[in-house]
Formats: sequence, structure tokens, C-alpha cells
Amino acid sequence: MAKRRPYYRTAALLNAQPTKTAQPLRIPWQIVALVVVIAAIALWMSMDAHWYCTDLNRIRVMGATSAETTREIIYASGIWGEHSLWLRSTDVVSRVLTSVPVATAAEATCSFYPAGCTIAVEERTPVIRWITGDGEFWVDAEGFVFPVRGDVPGLPVVRGALPQHETLIAPDWVTGVLALNALDTALGELGCHPERGLTWRDPLGRRVVFGTGMEMAQRWEAYQLLAADLAARGIAARVIDVRFLGAPTYSLVELW
Repeated sequence: MAKRRPYYRTAALLNAQPTKTAQPLRIPWQIVALVVVIAAIALWMSMDAHWYCTDLNRIRVMGATSAETTREIIYASGIWGEHSLWLRSTDVVSRVLTSVPVATAAEATCSFYPAGCTIAVEERTPVIRWITGDGEFWVDAEGFVFPVRGDVPGLPVVRGALPQHETLIAPDWVTGVLALNALDTALGELGCHPERGLTWRDPLGRRVVFGTGMEMAQRWEAYQLLAADLAARGIAARVIDVRFLGAPTYSLVELW
């Protein structure tokens, strides 16, 4: 039997692939330049003070009638120290109207660079000055109660606790005060009672109860007629109540 010869496999027979050498990572210079520029811009925007709203000369408030209101609007707007990227005029308006009671309308225009805002507001117009144990307040024609800002001469004065709510009183109270103030009389300061409405001390020290609402001219006339009748009969009344025109009453004692 013939002896077999050994067979040796070669690399060519095994279809061996040549070993590849790893190539270094090459980043195009354009990408490197772009990254450098972006980083430089980001650094500039974070370091340059003009990107931040920290200069009062770049925060303007228009329409405010007092320095106190101006400061209150700037504080409420939330723009002090804010970066230009986060300045939103709609947010400024919302914050001002929410936090500044004296403002009834507002508009804002913000600049990108240098960072700044112009805020224009419309203030409520006071028609009543209300004095309580907690201080003085103004009331506008809609019954909205807000802090006193400055001095408005000639406002009718009411002294006593605010009825019903701390920030809004019923329209009948406002119309009652204004109707009494419109009479050709020097009433001076009015009082108030939570259930009986507006009151007044007449020259004889009697407490006159007017209630609320528009019918103050008729109630004033009823008071004069009843006061004249009491004087004619020599009755020293302490309270005169003319809330109900068909049945004005009086009391010899003041129980409240």
C-alpha cells in the first residue's frame, strides 16, 4: 500500500485576510472652528453684563404716578438680573398685573441686546379714600381696593372696616358714597356699618343711617324732614335711619 504524503495548508488556501492598521481620528478643521466660535459666543453671552437686565437705565416704567409704584412694578416684573434669552414680554405683563394692585392694564417691550424692557401701565383711578384700622386705601369705581399712592385731593372719605372683602367691595357701597358726595352738602367724613351701610354724624351728633345704593338724594331729603319734625316736637333722637324711604325711623338710644 502506497504511503500518503503530508498535505500542508497555506494562507492562500485558507483565504486569510491581511491585518489592517488603525488610522488616527481626523476631525475636519471646519468643525473645530465652528465649535470654537460657539464656545466663544457662549462665553461672551455669559460674561458680558449687557446680556443681563441689571441697569436701571434700561428698565423704563411709563404711566406710573409715583416712585413707589415704579419700584413695585420693577420688582414684580421679575426682569432684574434676567438674561436676554429668558426675557418674555408676556411674562412681564402677567407678573405685573398679578402682583401690582394699582395696575389695571400693562404692556411690555423687551430688547435683546443690551437687555432691557419698557413697561407701560395704566393705573386705577381712585374715587374713594377708605380709612381702616390697618391703614388707608383707595377704592376705584369698580369697588377694587388698592394701596394709597400719593395724594388725590377731593376724594370722599369713609372710615371703618372694609365691608365684605379686603380687595373688592360691592358696587352698592361705591355708588352710595359717590351719590352722597354728589349732594350739595358738606357731609365730611362718612362711617360704615357692615349690615346697615353708610352712616354720618350730623351737626347735633346724631348717627344718620343712609344704607347703600343710588337713592341718596331722596334719603337726604327724608333725613331733613324727619330732623325738622323731631326738632319741632323737642325729641332728642340719637339715631335717624332713612334707609327705607317709606318708613324712616329714629331711636332715642344708640345701641351700636
